[in-house]
Amino acid sequence: MVLDVGTRWCERTGLTYEETLGRGFATALHPDERAEVLGQWQHAVQTGEPCSLECRYIQADGRDRWVHVRATARRDDEGRVIRWYGTLEDIHDRKLAEIALRESELRFRVMSDDAPVAIWMCDADGLGTFVSRGWLEMTGLAEAESLGHGWLQAVHPKDRERAGQEFMAAHALCQPYRTEFRLRRADGSWGWVIDQGRPRFGVDGSFLGYVGSVTDITERRAMEAALRESEAFARSVLESSPNCIRVLDLEGSLQFMNRAGYRILEAEQGGNWAENLPVDYADEARQALAMAKAGIPSQHEAHRIMRSGAVQWLEIGIVPIPDADGRPARILSIAHDVTDIRQAREATEQAKQEAEAAAARLSSVLESTMDSVIVVDRDWRLTYLNGNASRALAARRPEIGINLWDMFPEEVEGIFARQYRRALAQQLPVAFEEFLPALNAWFEVQAYPTPEGLSIFFRDITERRRAEQDRLLAQEKITHMARHDVLTGLPNRVLFRERLERAVAESYVSKAVLYLDLDGFKAVNDTLGHPAGDALLRLVSERLQGVVRGSDLVARLGGDEFAIVQASCA
Repeated sequence: MVLDVGTRWCERTGLTYEETLGRGFATALHPDERAEVLGQWQHAVQTGEPCSLECRYIQADGRDRWVHVRATARRDDEGRVIRWYGTLEDIHDRKLAEIALRESELRFRVMSDDAPVAIWMCDADGLGTFVSRGWLEMTGLAEAESLGHGWLQAVHPKDRERAGQEFMAAHALCQPYRTEFRLRRADGSWGWVIDQGRPRFGVDGSFLGYVGSVTDITERRAMEAALRESEAFARSVLESSPNCIRVLDLEGSLQFMNRAGYRILEAEQGGNWAENLPVDYADEARQALAMAKAGIPSQHEAHRIMRSGAVQWLEIGIVPIPDADGRPARILSIAHDVTDIRQAREATEQAKQEAEAAAARLSSVLESTMDSVIVVDRDWRLTYLNGNASRALAARRPEIGINLWDMFPEEVEGIFARQYRRALAQQLPVAFEEFLPALNAWFEVQAYPTPEGLSIFFRDITERRRAEQDRLLAQEKITHMARHDVLTGLPNRVLFRERLERAVAESYVSKAVLYLDLDGFKAVNDTLGHPAGDALLRLVSERLQGVVRGSDLVARLGGDEFAIVQASCA
């Protein structure tokens, strides 16, 4: 049963001293946590064990606030509990910070899921701890299957051992990791990817693991393979070129075509060079022939429908072959099947459009956030800023491409610059609150390193900081007024009682309590008035404080009553 409570409890909860006593304190506990708190308190009372828990209570203004409750039993010489003493520590800001951290982690997951590549993270032991939605959609694996070493089951069996060894080798040295291998897609096909990761380090320099990305490069490798094949064709054109090589006379009649040409064009021997090409290409073919007769080379692209019904794309080069006098005598036509390259190009363009669409979606998210967002490259040039950032930095005229320190030259060696450079150097996010003199405002800042540079989220918290400072000053003033006499500035009855209880508890120290009042004080008030009486009380207070030691306490109990607590008076 509560026997006593400090005045700050009553101020915070709105309960009176009397309403709090007994079990009345429970009415201030948050309804969602009341049963749990009372249960833990009852367990401590029954066992005598210390009680320590975090919970919310309802303030006088109706808002809830987080506190850390601690209670310890006081025992007699025989070990029996005779009384409990407790404290409530305000942890509201810490709890709000924890909630903000969870929200930040959620933002990271959302941004990772919207990224055009698959994002992953692992711990210091090399075990996967996070994969983005891009990985799950790419591989078709469930999240639980992908964590730990599960990601390796999606790697092609012939690449699996090499990929694992390269990752563990980089992991052992805490170095950046990059490799290419084949990955099984969700539809069962195999595609080539680049897997790369950067080590993460704690503030103390301890290795935390990796954060990385998986990028599909199947189409790029297809284009590279097609290019290598094309170069091989060129080198072997005279011996066994796979291209369609034809020699025509000046009228366009076919004089020679290699075996690859017959195969590519599905043609019969003989006939005109324009046979098996689409009808709508006839005019372009005649124009190319006329240019060749005039000694001008040309190159064209055309498509045809093959016997199978598939579309075949051809890249055709027309070059005049001169005679001994340098005049065109024949015409060389080299037709190259570029169907695969064309398809790869179209696939690449589609991938580019999808990436741009993903970037647009990400930009939409950043525009809708309450934060101001800017992105800078490693040379500190602005590459992106949302509307909130444009408005917040309007006084410095921000624009894409401008150097951040050209906008804020006075901050080149300031706190903001040091924090940003630390984030880039350590490749770790930083979060801080700081005053920016250039804009005369306080900002809450979160900076995230990226492969390209730094993403900076910030918001103006000037009003919040001012409100916190005003609230702190007001609380300090109220606390002082609640424990001191307004007239004399001496401790009042409340503070006197606390000091007296503390002195009594210190049984190993001798102490004394002096009580005194003023004789004839009423006559002073009646004859000279209350202002004179107040002046007399202030003078008495000054004289009492002048004759006691620094360790003694002089208190005004009320009216003309004073008390002195003396410790170590022997």
